Amino acid sequence: MIGMEGTTSQSEPFRRFNWQRTAVAWADTVGPIGRTALKARAPRSKPTDFAKGSNRRPGRFAMSIRYQRRTEGGTLVRVEWTANTPYARWVIEPTSPHEIRAKAARFLRFKGGGGSIVFTKKVNHPGTKGNSFAVDTMRHYEPVAQGAYTRMIRESMGEL
Repeated sequence: MIGMEGTTSQSEPFRRFNWQRTAVAWADTVGPIGRTALKARAPRSKPTDFAKGSNRRPGRFAMSIRYQRRTEGGTLVRVEWTANTPYARWVIEPTSPHEIRAKAARFLRFKGGGGSIVFTKKVNHPGTKGNSFAVDTMRHYEPVAQGAYTRMIRESMGEL
């Protein structure tokens, strides 16, 4: 059985160690770095799409990426990254082929292949593959986050 009794020099770093403070400092360090990495790797529509009448502004999805530190129950500290565009889910997750019908108006309106304006009541969307940029970014970023975690624990215990 391992105890924390006594005042030996080996137990001193543990007395100084404050888990909550260290975890919060870690989250506040890796959160912005992770956000920057995600923004850099986020998919963007082509500028020409916007010029042709698309409602997607290049970089809108990337610019919506945020991070938030959550502290729960005094022991759990979590970093969450989110994108707050209405279509974020459909960028990241694959979609099946589906029908799109006019709802808010009588017709859907868009530019066709030849540049002419098309009006129709429905279209058949082919679906999307989804984009794994977030998972790929976090896999690449994981060693950085782990290194920061180890360094901050050591610093808080006075080992560095």
